[in-house]
Amino acid sequence: MAGPERSWEQRCLPNCFASGEEVELRRRSKGIDQMLARERPYLRRMVKILLLGAGESGKSTFLKQMRIIHGEDFDRSTLEEFRDTIHGNVVSGMRVLLDAREKLRLSWENPENEKHGLFLRASVGGEGHFQRVVPAIRALWDDQSIKEAYSRRSEFQLAESIEYFLDNLDRIDQLTYIFTDGDDEGLKIQIGHRVINTNCSSTHSHQALSCKMAAEFDVFVASRLRWFCHVDDDNYLNVRALLSLLSSFPPMQDIYVGKPSLDHPIEASEKLAKNKTKSVFFWFATGGAGFCINRGLALKMVPWASNGHFMDTAARIRLPDDCTIGYIIEAVLGVKLTRNPLFHSHLENLQLLSVPQIRSQVTLSYGTFENKRNIIDMKGAFSVDEDPSRFKSIHCLLYPETPWCP
Repeated sequence: MAGPERSWEQRCLPNCFASGEEVELRRRSKGIDQMLARERPYLRRMVKILLLGAGESGKSTFLKQMRIIHGEDFDRSTLEEFRDTIHGNVVSGMRVLLDAREKLRLSWENPENEKHGLFLRASVGGEGHFQRVVPAIRALWDDQSIKEAYSRRSEFQLAESIEYFLDNLDRIDQLTYIFTDGDDEGLKIQIGHRVINTNCSSTHSHQALSCKMAAEFDVFVASRLRWFCHVDDDNYLNVRALLSLLSSFPPMQDIYVGKPSLDHPIEASEKLAKNKTKSVFFWFATGGAGFCINRGLALKMVPWASNGHFMDTAARIRLPDDCTIGYIIEAVLGVKLTRNPLFHSHLENLQLLSVPQIRSQVTLSYGTFENKRNIIDMKGAFSVDEDPSRFKSIHCLLYPETPWCP
């Protein structure tokens, strides 16, 4: 049986004379009331705990341990986020110990550590910051005056976990992956999962080089990192100059940056169906000088470069790894190489670089050029016999605070 019919006023009010904004506000309010009604039984069963305590008293640690106890472990992405927190805690903890050493008037065991303390205090955060300051932190923690300051930590506020972190700096700083062409059990024991067995041939054939590049690229794609940079093992990499260069590019733009070894595009014969071929022309950045690709572009390369496809692509044009990278980016995806003169290989005359120019260069190399020794011409901390590549002298010029630099 139908209910009593509502009058025109009952059906219309209160919305007939309300503005559009008022109607929307009433609709939202009604929605919130309905949501609260649905959640009320759940909220009645919920137990809320207010944790109060001073800094470093263990409030967040309690919550993390409760999560683990109840079987809700942290996923890999969450664990990766903790890394930056740990790095920040290590840096700030050592700065607290430096301040405490001064206030407690403790003398340096090794006066050379004064420069490490100044360097750590003056260093500015950012990408790669922790890796730059680790040598200084390690040297400071080995100094007896810092250890004595730590033993008197009851006189100032310091995170209790700092000793564990400083004693395990080698583990915390382990961001380096080592690619090998065969199993190395000793290396696995030292650095665990960061040893990548490429299962590639140890030769320098086109196929072997492409196999190694494919392994590097797959590890990068699986990571959360923003740049894929490939540098040969006979290059010196100036990290500060590299970070400065990469930070200059727009974050949303596809970037493929490096230096070509040729003065013209390379020509490749691309294999087609029915044994046919076609000529393709493209620029590529030589791996001998190094190149970088941002993550957005790298992800676009995946259909031709990841999960085993890189080897197939290289075979299609019958060229080595760095040429294959250029082919995928320029010929397939249509993204142009950004040429940059700050990358250098052994195929150019390195003696033309002056010492003042070294600070801004991204990569440097060494070898022979026109049957002569091809190295940076500089007077450094080491003789040519001690440092035939000049890389040690270059490093001490750029990073004089390095402990082994004279």
